[in-house]
Amino acid sequence: MKLFLYFGIFIVGILSLPVYGLAPQAPDIRVVSQNTQVEISWNTIDDAIGYELYYAPYPYTGPESVASLDLLNVKQFSAQLWQGAAFYVALKSYNNDGHSGYSNIELIQIETSSKKLPSGIVMRAISGGSFTMGNNALLGPQAEDATEHQVTLSDYELSETEITNSQYVEFLNAAFADGLIEIQTGSVGADMGKSLIVGSSASSYPDKVLYELSGTRVMKDHDNADGDNDPFTGSIEPENPLNIAYIGFNSATQQFYVKNPHDVLDFNWLELTNYHNYTNMSHVDDSSQLLNDFDNWSELMGWTESNPEAALNLATQTEVANYPVTFIRWWGANAFALYYEVKLPTEAQWEYAAKAGSQNYFYAVYDGESVTDANWNSLQLNPALHHVRAALSGQANPFGLFNLAGNVWEWMADNYQAYSSVAVNDPLVEISGSTNRSWRGGSWNYHQATLESSARFFDDENRGNDHFGFRIAR
Repeated sequence: MKLFLYFGIFIVGILSLPVYGLAPQAPDIRVVSQNTQVEISWNTIDDAIGYELYYAPYPYTGPESVASLDLLNVKQFSAQLWQGAAFYVALKSYNNDGHSGYSNIELIQIETSSKKLPSGIVMRAISGGSFTMGNNALLGPQAEDATEHQVTLSDYELSETEITNSQYVEFLNAAFADGLIEIQTGSVGADMGKSLIVGSSASSYPDKVLYELSGTRVMKDHDNADGDNDPFTGSIEPENPLNIAYIGFNSATQQFYVKNPHDVLDFNWLELTNYHNYTNMSHVDDSSQLLNDFDNWSELMGWTESNPEAALNLATQTEVANYPVTFIRWWGANAFALYYEVKLPTEAQWEYAAKAGSQNYFYAVYDGESVTDANWNSLQLNPALHHVRAALSGQANPFGLFNLAGNVWEWMADNYQAYSSVAVNDPLVEISGSTNRSWRGGSWNYHQATLESSARFFDDENRGNDHFGFRIAR
């Protein structure tokens, strides 16, 4: 909806209607909308006994198009409009001596799109142009696949932040109400026994996994102490337990919600910090000894089952609602984009934004240099011991974008392949049969080279864990 004061022909037309003498003061009106629901409110005029609402279609076609509605002695009016509806509205107060002049005049315009983006998503306009994509001196992963070449882009928009847990919950509830998704227990491979959100038969992505509700921290033999180069054998070096899925499903209300770290029904941190090492067989737990690292984490200090609020360093529900959503598979990011009739960024769009266009930033940070502003494994620990931060954090780059570098890897629209040196316009790589999708930006647990604006990486579109997220394009 667009609301603004209109000073043109409509004013001339409605002011030609009669205004009586000794009129009360004119009110000020305020218009608020949520999808197609419109609320019009105004201040009370002491000597008024009623109010009259005037409305005319947009575009204005003359005085004969103005209609009115007597609202008596109230100070709020609600209306359910329709997609594409557009009206000018103004208000007069009246008493026994006559009518006031007109209030401010507002244009009510309902978007024609059937779905409004979730709350808080801000899209930043990016003027297209030509730039050198790739970097022949790249230090980051897949350096050999980042051959420099000229790319020209049309104008586009990117969301200023990665999509958050609360925004993804809004999508899940809408898609669930529309019958597009369902909850299943994984029955094959790495998803065996996991609680998964999958596309329903009514969706365009049936049986594809969008999100893992049961997602927990990645547990690996990070230091390869046993020397077998298999991270799923031998002794584990645990990550921070706060690297967990923060979206839950309430079976009583049939609603998805953001979990509360201080609610023991959502998170029993003492149990969640239990773990087993692996045997010398890949992915097989050594169940002979139950380990627990609860005491290792300052965020959990003071937490008990009987008094979870005592954990003063533990993030609040509001804080984790504003973390970027993680445990997202490519299909989960794409389903979100499809639902709201937007896109995932292409690698070219993402890199142009990360380089600040013609400024050609080497790192995808706000000034192209200051990597200390990003959320990455700056201490070079193995494993990293921290977690994601708020999607809206750090400093914005020249396009008004946050956390392009670090925090979470961001899924791209493209299938992954090496660049050629040929110049292209608005490229999107789609390879029939390929399930490899590009990532960009690095994450909280990766090294500095992944923060480079041209750094590339990829994974199978059916995978996702505590450092997979996304933002949207339009």
